[in-house]
Amino acid sequence: MFADDLRKSVLQAAIQGQLTEQLPTDGDARDLLKKIQAEKANLIKAKKIKPVTLPPISDDELPFKIPPNWCWVRLGEIAETNIVLTYSPQDISDDGVIVLRSGNIAKGKINYNDLVKVKINIPKNKLTCAGDIIICARNGSKKLVGKAAMIDKANLSFGAFMAVVRSKFNQYILMVIHSPHFRKTFLNEVGTTTINQITQSMLKNFLIPLPPLAEQERIVAKLDEILSEIELLAADEHELEELEKNFPRQMKNSLLQAAIQGLLTEQLPTDGDARDLLKNIQAEKANLIKAKKIKPITLPPISDDELPFKIPPNWCWVRFGNICQIIGGGTPEKHKPEYWNGNINWATVADIQSNFLDTTEFCITPKGLKESSTNVIKQGAIIIATRVGLGKVCYTKIDTAINQDLKGVYLFGNLNYFYALYFFNAFASHIIKNGIGTTVKGVRLSFIENLLFPLPPLAEQKRIVAKLDALLQLCDI
Repeated sequence: MFADDLRKSVLQAAIQGQLTEQLPTDGDARDLLKKIQAEKANLIKAKKIKPVTLPPISDDELPFKIPPNWCWVRLGEIAETNIVLTYSPQDISDDGVIVLRSGNIAKGKINYNDLVKVKINIPKNKLTCAGDIIICARNGSKKLVGKAAMIDKANLSFGAFMAVVRSKFNQYILMVIHSPHFRKTFLNEVGTTTINQITQSMLKNFLIPLPPLAEQERIVAKLDEILSEIELLAADEHELEELEKNFPRQMKNSLLQAAIQGLLTEQLPTDGDARDLLKNIQAEKANLIKAKKIKPITLPPISDDELPFKIPPNWCWVRFGNICQIIGGGTPEKHKPEYWNGNINWATVADIQSNFLDTTEFCITPKGLKESSTNVIKQGAIIIATRVGLGKVCYTKIDTAINQDLKGVYLFGNLNYFYALYFFNAFASHIIKNGIGTTVKGVRLSFIENLLFPLPPLAEQKRIVAKLDALLQLCDI
């Protein structure tokens, strides 16, 4: 949107000295840096802070030009960056200390609507001061890494995947963090195949264009004025966006619905008939039942009155429970510390943020796994939420245990997991609609087992997935 682009341009111009006038009375930022260094030396001598050794800044690193009376510094030279608080589920308490998490940063401000509190002894360096900056330093979504806000309350803490910056120049530093310079610096560095993160070392080494203090104050004041005007523009754009944003969602839903009805792909004679595939699945299940590897389940036959839509002649309707094994989960006792902070991933609904699961907030120990009702779902399976986050579904890229709100799904007959994933995306609203309960809605295992699943031949499943992968991306452009 234009307002977002304008906001980025204004922020970038501000930190390049193009938004304010450089006045001779401001002095030189190098003198300010000397004062900071002297102050730090005294604090280190008094053992109030630890020394940090950072490499000198080379000309090759400089991303853009700044005014002559500004200077480049590393963030670690002018600010402290604090490490996160580690806690376990058993530490959560209604009358504890607030722990800020990624979800508490919304549109550059702190949101106190969804809070976690813990009741443990928290070191002083893991408690906030009013004016600290909190940054999302790790997230499964690269877009969320780097979002930041200024904390307006003291004596809060901050959870896993977060970082806190503290300095006398935080109002200006926050503007730098919100600028394209910050994002561009870490865009190529942040992210691996499993996690997106900004480390403490990366933060400390981040290059800050430092103006004299008086100009910092003018920059912040000017930005407050301009950004408030941009917010008004953004509000107008939001009305238009609301009208337009339904189109991608409706288009996605239409594509998903068309895909599971066989309307996106051609049915080829060489694909064969899904009924033969179903016979193979039934034979595979019979062998597994005979070997006592799975338990038999009896589901009612499908009547014509149940069929929600037409499918191609070489497809067939099946009940989902007849083509898969569904495994439940559980939570180790929270008051037993020997069950927690181990090396086994343990997923909750909160960990499902997209179609793929590649990290979990909590881990359990082998003892916690053995002495609880949780189960490990192997990498390459589907996990669906049947309670709390009803309708959420993901393909897991990691081995992970799951809690009682989730179910793990293993498909038989070499069925395509991504086709099944898209099926659940298409049926999400149907699942949510059928949730039962007063405070927390959920569906029973029998509901998932009885879902009607449109089964194509294997070759067409693969074509459907490829087609959706290509088309759904276009909806986000």
